[in-house]
This record gives sequence, C-alpha cells and structure tokens, in this order.
Amino acid sequence: MPGGSPSIERLPGRGPIVGAFLLHALVTTSIGARMPAIRDQTGLDAPALGVALGAYALSLLIGTRVGGRAVTRFGDSQVLRIGIPVLCLSVIPVGLADGFWALTLPLIWLGLLSGAMDVAMNSYGVGLEQRMARPILSGLHGAWSGGFLISAALGFLAVSAAVGPGGHLAAVGLAGAVAAPLVLARLVPLAPMPGVAAGTERVDWRVMLLPTLMLGLIGFGSFVAEGAVMDWGQIYLTDVGGAAVEVATIAYLANAVGMFVSRLVGDRLVLITGPVRLVQVSGLALGVGLMLIILFPEPEIGFVVYLVMGFAAGPAFPTALSAAGAQRGSATIVGWVVTMAYLGSVVGPMVIGLAAGSVGLQAAFIIPMLMGYLMVLLAPQVRDAARSRRPATTSAAELPPL
Repeated sequence: MPGGSPSIERLPGRGPIVGAFLLHALVTTSIGARMPAIRDQTGLDAPALGVALGAYALSLLIGTRVGGRAVTRFGDSQVLRIGIPVLCLSVIPVGLADGFWALTLPLIWLGLLSGAMDVAMNSYGVGLEQRMARPILSGLHGAWSGGFLISAALGFLAVSAAVGPGGHLAAVGLAGAVAAPLVLARLVPLAPMPGVAAGTERVDWRVMLLPTLMLGLIGFGSFVAEGAVMDWGQIYLTDVGGAAVEVATIAYLANAVGMFVSRLVGDRLVLITGPVRLVQVSGLALGVGLMLIILFPEPEIGFVVYLVMGFAAGPAFPTALSAAGAQRGSATIVGWVVTMAYLGSVVGPMVIGLAAGSVGLQAAFIIPMLMGYLMVLLAPQVRDAARSRRPATTSAAELPPL
C-alpha cells in the first residue's frame, strides 16, 4: 500500500538472506583455502601473485560502489537473485588458471561481483531488520562466518584427497549455482517503509557526510583489527612469540571460532547491552587485547587474545551497518559504510606490513591497537542501530517468525 505500513503478513523470514550470506562466503573464501595450489599451478612468483591479489582487492572496493548503484536502481532482491548464481559460477575460472592473466582477470571479475553482492546482501538485511523491529544483522554475518568455516573444511578435505583447485572450485561453483535459485526463490522485494515511496530516498550529504564517515570508520577500524590477525596473526606468533606453526594455526582458528560464535549471539547482545555499549566494549577489547600481545607475545597469551578478539570484533561491523540503515537514503549510506570497511581490510594489513619492514612486526601491531580505541570514541554514532521505523503500536506478537 503506497504511503502506508507494509503488510506484516508479507514480510519474509530470514532464511533466504541467510542462505545468500552463506553462499557468498562459501564461494569467495574457497579461493584462499587453495591459494598455495593455485600459486603452484600458475607458476607465479611472490611479486606476481601479490599483483594478482592486489587487483582482486581493488576490484572488491570498486564492486561495493557498483553494487550500491545497482541496488538503488534495481533493488537489492533483484540484484541478489541474479548476482549470487553468477558469483558462484565465476569462481570456476580461478581454479583453472594457468598463468598471470588467466588468474588476474577472473579474480578481478570475481572481486567486482563479490563487492557488489556484499552491498546488496547488507542492504536487504538492513531493510529486513528495520521491518522486523529486532536486530538481525549480526546473525546474518554469523551465517557468512559459517560459510567460511564450511569452505575451510571442504578445502582441507580436497587437499587431503589430492583434488586439484580446478576440480575443487568447479564443484563448489556448480553446486552453489544450482542451490542459489532454490535458496533465493523466497527472497521477495521488501515493501517501502511508511511514508517513503520506492526509489525516492535521497541523501542530503550536507547532513549525512559526517555520520556516514564516522560509521564507516567503525567498520574500517574493525576490519583493520580483523585483518591484523587474519593476515599477520600466525606470522606474529611464530616470528615474534616463537610459537610452533601448529600452535599459531590453532590460535588462528580460535579467532575464527570466536567471531563465528559472537555473530550468532550478537543480535541478542545488542538487545542486552545496547548498540553503543556493545561497540565500546568491542573496541576496548580489541585495543587491550592487542596491547597485551604486544607486551607479552607468548603463544599462550596469543591464543586467549585471538579468541577474545574474534568474539569482540564479530558484532561491531554489523552494528555500524544497522545504524547506517536507520538513516534516510540507507541504500546509499550502507554502500559507503561497506566500502570504507573493505578499505580497512585492504589498507590495514598492507600498512602493517610496510610498518613491520621499518620498525618490526611487534611495533606495527600498535596500528590495529589504535583502531580499537578509535572505535570506542566513535561508538556513540551507532545509537540508531536496530531502531525500527515501524509504528510504535506494532506488538511483538505481530512480528514475523525468525
């Protein structure tokens, strides 16, 4: 009903968008699980492989901007129904690459699609959260973490069975492409929010520029801290802390498990603590954890710190996205917040590496530590997270099932 409240009965549950998050992670993170074999298959040295992966990272950023425009024009559900199956198929050429350009060009295409789908998924999740009048974004990102864990397990099985990257990624891509239409069949377009006609939301950047930057910086800081552990965490424990490779790997897995668990319970934590307090505690835990491991880089401390950091970082970015979704012109603002967070995942590990070359890796970890404390200062910007725009008279009994 134009100009009226969206029909409660027509609101979808979370199943289809949960499936989209899971498929996105399952496909895109499968590449990392087979990167050593892909390197050997392509015959690339470290600098050439770095250029290819750098092109992939850059295309991810560009994809978030393309995705924002596509969502605004065509709608997030339509973008996802078409884009997720194509994303699944696009991983196949990466596994078949036999040279620099045969790897780089498919990675660029995959990065564009991955970034665009990330914006579309989060845009849909934000819209659904607004209509369900309860926080759900952390749980959606938990589904992504679940897909990551599944892809890691499949990668381990493929390596153990001596399956090459071509066969492995072809199986993942084809299975995902077949499953995607079934998973997304019930991903119905969301009706406009009360008083907002479809496609008419505009952003007044004179008002929204500073809040958008602040929310983006929360995502940026969170991803810098995450990237510090994901890209440098094992090297830190082996080179600085003297840990065995197996011990460093276990600490890395503890970080992934901590993040997965925190995102599963993150929506409930928002309700218990409130979004501002949640981001404050998250940033403080990241900052203090990194400070401890800088001062005491022993493996045992590293294991505990990585586990806590994973749990602390998990709900921070979804909470920032939820706050972005409470703004007018949310599709555009969510796109920019996602872009800034992605920038943190690209720039952070790179800056840490450059700093490590000058002052050592132990001192370089001060950078993500400061990002944690910055999140504490910016936490008041998420005050509107999970705030519903539904009429106040809507009772909990009328809300759709989870």
